[in-house]
Amino acid sequence: MDPLTHALSGMLTGQAAGRARPGPKAPPLRVRGWVGCWAALFPDIDGVLRLVDELHYLEFHRGLTHSFVMLPLWALLVGGLFHLLYRRRYDLRWMVAIAGLGIAIHILGDVITAYGTAVFAPLSDHSPAPGWVLVIDPWVTLLLVAGLAATWYWRHPSIAMAGMGVVCAFVLLQGGLNRMAATLGEQRAVATGDVAVEVRALAQPFSPFNRMVIVEINGDYERARVNLLRRRTPGVDTDHWRLWQLYRSYRPVHDPGWERFSLRPDAPEQRVIVDDAWNSAALGPYRAFAHHPVFYRLDRNSDATCAWFTDLRYWYDPLPAPFRFGGCRNAPDDDWRLYELRLDGSRSAAGRCESAR
Repeated sequence: MDPLTHALSGMLTGQAAGRARPGPKAPPLRVRGWVGCWAALFPDIDGVLRLVDELHYLEFHRGLTHSFVMLPLWALLVGGLFHLLYRRRYDLRWMVAIAGLGIAIHILGDVITAYGTAVFAPLSDHSPAPGWVLVIDPWVTLLLVAGLAATWYWRHPSIAMAGMGVVCAFVLLQGGLNRMAATLGEQRAVATGDVAVEVRALAQPFSPFNRMVIVEINGDYERARVNLLRRRTPGVDTDHWRLWQLYRSYRPVHDPGWERFSLRPDAPEQRVIVDDAWNSAALGPYRAFAHHPVFYRLDRNSDATCAWFTDLRYWYDPLPAPFRFGGCRNAPDDDWRLYELRLDGSRSAAGRCESAR
């Protein structure tokens, strides 16, 4: 989730811990809230990986700092720091416990998104990614704000506990909506007569009822973007701004408008080049990151050939696709080099940025 939502969830969780009238060494409601808030921001300290490059960040983000295995160590570290910042006024055990709750709620908040969180690192790289909620989910954020406002007004941890209960109920509701949308994908796999390797539903912008359904069939993908409540198919409107077009792209369940995507281009003469780029050693890190990789485009000119790919789970067209990576080479006998295609049309590699022609 985004930093604001993490901070709010940590603050509400911290306020829910303890009693309304704490003992002499127990932190009061306000202090518990601030410790939980900052502790909930701690796991994203791995954002410093972006100083190396974007792909290192994508590959290792939500790793050790997002692990339940490492949680006791991080709780002791963060709680001990706040114990010192508050000049040992409060019991160290309280500070460590609240810090642990803040870090734990951060991890849980990330687990329910589509990104993937290595909750057992370094023992395992298993990274659950159910995609129940968006990385930026304004509905969750608003519920957290409401819970904090009510807690501030009544000044009682039971109100904070009730607020967290409402947030958890909303998340579980989204999990149920995800299951309903996945059923549509399973029906599509049966209708095609092929064996689906994976059927997946993911949260989408604007509404909890908007879902993206991805069905992997024979190495290709079919995608539908649906609104579980919509009854009429919206007309195509390309004259308005892109967010409005995206809003109208979600169709009713009875008319999902399946689209096909592939890791290989349709043109046979391009497939050899694209296959060679995708299977090259240079693209190994991106292959490890992308859950649903698809071919984006092929750029060929007198200076370089670049085969670009993106991850279907983040492609909210007509918005530009993020996380576009690919291989570039200057001549057919050169080795492929890993590049990122940025939104401004430039490509970058190893900290350098040059125009993509």
